Amino acid sequence: MNILASRKYQQGVALFISLVMLLILTILGVSAVQTTALQERMSRNSFDSNMAFQAAESAVRDAEQYIETNFNSLINKIKLSSNQALSSSD
Repeated sequence: MNILASRKYQQGVALFISLVMLLILTILGVSAVQTTALQERMSRNSFDSNMAFQAAESAVRDAEQYIETNFNSLINKIKLSSNQALSSSD
């Protein structure tokens, strides 16, 4: 009888150890999924930040070109009007 009782106890311990190992693997899997999701969010935020920076740089370049173009045309108009005023006073 003693041998049968010991065998049933060992089978119960094996089941318990298997369940504990399964629990540990489940926790590791959930942790890995959470880590991956966090890394994906960080990557997306970095990409969005970079895109916002590039858009701001592009807007600054467009504004510089607009100001330069309009400033040059304004200077040319002033030069033309001053030349016309000088030539009409002669």
